[in-house]
Amino acid sequence: MTAHTPGPWVADGQTVYKDEGNHTQWCGVATTTGFSAPEARANARLIAAAPEMADILRTLAHKNWTVHEVRNLSIHARALLARIDGDAGAPGGTT
Repeated sequence: MTAHTPGPWVADGQTVYKDEGNHTQWCGVATTTGFSAPEARANARLIAAAPEMADILRTLAHKNWTVHEVRNLSIHARALLARIDGDAGAPGGTT
């Protein structure tokens, strides 16, 4: 299996950037027939979250958990979901 481009990835509008400090476009989400601009921006946020989601799933799949660790992972997952949902107040959130 080929590995994906490592994160972090950042969504800015309909564009996804690999966060290397140079703001070079990595992926664009097109607005096509049947997709609105808000939906395309939501799709870009979801795409940008993919590396972090994969990391969370790998962590979940390969560890026996303490209650404290589950709580911390839950906090991390809620923050990630807020960013995916476009909550500008979330850490790393966008509008």
